[in-house]
Amino acid sequence: MFNVLQEQEPMLIEQLVRILPDYTWQQVFNAVDVLRRDALLTVTQSDQLSYRVGLNHAGHC
Repeated sequence: MFNVLQEQEPMLIEQLVRILPDYTWQQVFNAVDVLRRDALLTVTQSDQLSYRVGLNHAGHC
C-alpha cells in the first residue's frame, strides 16, 4: 500500500482498492484505518461520499 501511495498519492480509497486486487474493500479500509490512527496516512473527505488517502509525510522520521 505504501509503494502505491508513494507513486500515486493522494488517491480516492476506491482507486486504492482497484489497484490492490488481492485485497477486499474491507481489508483495504481496515488497513487505512489502522495506518491513519498510527499517523502514517492522512484521510480527507473529498466530497460527501469519497475519501482521499495519502501518506502523512510529517509522520515519517
